[in-house]
Amino acid sequence: MGNEKFLNLVKSHASRLQEAQSSQAVDWEKRKLWWINQVDTLLGDVRQWLKALEEQQILTIETKKISINEEDIGSYDVNSMVIKLGFQTLMFKPVASVVVGGFGRVDIEGPGGSVMLLLLSLSSDVTAPDRMNNVAWHIFSHRDRRTSREFDEASFQSIFSSLLLIGGEE
Repeated sequence: MGNEKFLNLVKSHASRLQEAQSSQAVDWEKRKLWWINQVDTLLGDVRQWLKALEEQQILTIETKKISINEEDIGSYDVNSMVIKLGFQTLMFKPVASVVVGGFGRVDIEGPGGSVMLLLLSLSSDVTAPDRMNNVAWHIFSHRDRRTSREFDEASFQSIFSSLLLIGGEE
């Protein structure tokens, strides 16, 4: 292949790559705001599930801002949540919005250990432009990252009991 032909081939390829990259460019500010909203919705759901216990003053719930710094997004503040039951605490701690295979991670930590919540797309097409519109939180153990289950009220109750070391006595 002649030098001129090679140069034109590489230029053409570079141009196609740049066009593809431009059409798939991420609006990081929009992504950050979307992520913060997803975390707020998660924490709101948890607070709603615990509303009766909070109203009866069996536990307290406190949200507070924490700072996260991510390479593409930069530094930002997002809500975390601390649930206090007696002298025990359960903390919902956002970790990152940019994670491999998902759209964000929140760790839940308590005296009995910790679990990860990953915000995953329910769409099997990873190139679908609307894949962020169809997401759900999934629970992963730090010991077994291959299996997960969807995070809902029932799974939260199980995690709550396990991480706060609540026995099965009734």
